[in-house]
Amino acid sequence: MLGECEQFFLELMKVPRMESKLRVFLFKVQFNTQLSGFKKTLNTIQSACYEIRTSVKLKEIMKRILYLDNVLNQRTDRGSAIDFKLDSLLQFTDTRASNSKMTLVHYLCKVIAKKSPDLLYFHVDLVSLGSVTKIQLKSVAEELAEIFKGLEKAKQELVASANDGPVSEVFHKTLNGFIGFAESEVMFVLDLFKAVGRNADTLSQYFGEDPARYPFEQVTQTLFNFVRLFRKAHEENCKQDELERKKAKTQVEAKQFRLPPPSPPPIRRVPPPPPPPPPMHTAPPPLVCSAPPRPPLPRGHPPPPPPPPPTYGAPPPPIHGAPPSSGGSGKDLKGQRFYKKEQRNRKNVNFFQNLH
Repeated sequence: MLGECEQFFLELMKVPRMESKLRVFLFKVQFNTQLSGFKKTLNTIQSACYEIRTSVKLKEIMKRILYLDNVLNQRTDRGSAIDFKLDSLLQFTDTRASNSKMTLVHYLCKVIAKKSPDLLYFHVDLVSLGSVTKIQLKSVAEELAEIFKGLEKAKQELVASANDGPVSEVFHKTLNGFIGFAESEVMFVLDLFKAVGRNADTLSQYFGEDPARYPFEQVTQTLFNFVRLFRKAHEENCKQDELERKKAKTQVEAKQFRLPPPSPPPIRRVPPPPPPPPPMHTAPPPLVCSAPPRPPLPRGHPPPPPPPPPTYGAPPPPIHGAPPSSGGSGKDLKGQRFYKKEQRNRKNVNFFQNLH
């Protein structure tokens, strides 16, 4: 006994051209989804062409660009132009001012903001422009060719299944109804595709370009990049204007609440410092006492009392008189002894003076 799976495959083996029938069945299942996506793509292209050609604001932007280009080239051969290449829209960013911050697009946005601010948002009219830049007409044509190819194979299988007998009777009936519906839908899509192709070529001619050299995809991509550059320049201008307004407001507030400059502090005259005291380690200058010479004493007269000790550094005073002679009376002997004692005292005094 065979299982259910084996019995199923055994019955499939009895169906003629099973692989071809499965391919036709897959085409039938995916047909509605595939056709719906294809119609959406064609409608997007149609909407983009219509929006671009009927946008009044875009026309005004193009007029101001042409006028600005003629003003810049007024002293040249191109100063009286009546049109311009579409590629030149993307070259406006290459022309910069002397400060290298403002381009020609920034200047264009400033002029439009002052005279016609409603034109700054011309991109609102071009709703489908961003979506259409992702579409290639060549890919659309290839997708339509795949639909035609699948429909042709379905027709061939319809003719072949008519001779299969009861095995393909239900398949033939179902496929016959599907092909009638699919043919009408495919013919409608084919007409729509032809109209889209004509509109795409007309859009290139609308901007004075040759569709063979400047196709629809290049036109939409150039316009999309220009819109992006224009919006970016406008945002940068708004930020710059806001910074300038804040700076002007700050300067006005600073002038209103500006305080007078502080007065300089008074000049204080400092008296000169007193002269430094003399160093303590230096000794005062020695005092030299000079006494008048004494008259010589008479012989036998007692010597006068010793003078006071001299000051430091002063030489000892001279001894008046000559030593008494060795011979004589007792008074002479006393005088000699007194004289010798006085000499010893003077030597001691000189000794201590030398120590100090």
